[in-house]
Amino acid sequence: MNQHLARTLGIGAALCCARMAFGQAASAGQPTPVAAGTPKVSPDGTAILFFSNRDGGRAFYVMSPTGENLRRVTPVDLDVISAAWAGDAGHVLVIARAAHTGMDSTRLLLGDLAAGTWKQIAGGRLINSAASLDGRRVVFSAIDRAAQTGDLYVVGVAGAEVRPLTTGAGLNFGPALSPDGQRLAFIRAELPERKPRLWIANANGSGPHPITTGDQVDEQPSWSPSGEWIAFQTSVRGKPRADIALVRPDGTGRRTITLQPEDYLIETPSWFPDGRRLAVQSNRDGTMRSYVIDLAGKILATLR
Repeated sequence: MNQHLARTLGIGAALCCARMAFGQAASAGQPTPVAAGTPKVSPDGTAILFFSNRDGGRAFYVMSPTGENLRRVTPVDLDVISAAWAGDAGHVLVIARAAHTGMDSTRLLLGDLAAGTWKQIAGGRLINSAASLDGRRVVFSAIDRAAQTGDLYVVGVAGAEVRPLTTGAGLNFGPALSPDGQRLAFIRAELPERKPRLWIANANGSGPHPITTGDQVDEQPSWSPSGEWIAFQTSVRGKPRADIALVRPDGTGRRTITLQPEDYLIETPSWFPDGRRLAVQSNRDGTMRSYVIDLAGKILATLR
């Protein structure tokens, strides 16, 4: 979601995927160099997908887990907003602007990196985030600007009908499927408060319930490989900082693992397959870069 839409819907805090897509910092909305933002570790741990404006535009790249073997994976003529792995290290889900529509409509595309081909999965909506566990079923969020709501939907990549998972319950976004495919973590900002909190539901959308509470802004859920923990970013509305926290799917055991002493951002957690490390983005040196941290918040490596 872009920052204008976040303000329109009364969210207040800009959502981090859009901040990186537009190269903006959360604190002041000023242009920020993005060397490597929103890192996503592939399911097998062999590659990391990330965003960068190093070429002067919005693009996604792939690098090795050590930050080497950099290559661009999104075409030059594709105006991309966000991206995620789709089942394996060979396929990527991309959200891109539809031609001549600005942010009023976006397209959800599935890319085959080896073949260099892109297939549209959904369109005609303001899609702002998507996830796929197996590359065959995609869960995505789409915004209804007129109603000032957003819902989650599921669609098969083979052309199955789009089916809603949530209906008109505020703003729902940031879907993440559990490793066993049975549960769905997502962010819901309920009306009228519109406070983004972490929710859990069954994969078919039934039984939704919150697992975080309070006045903080919780975003970007990511399941651990074992399904025991969910990592997410948390911040205080209006404050120029964000941290990484963990919580169990039943809402217990919440703890913030970064707690840096200065006001900067640590965001967009993505688990490595070993369940002991996370890839994150941070502007701790003034440029948005990707880092590897352990579950105590210690920086183990700078990737880009």
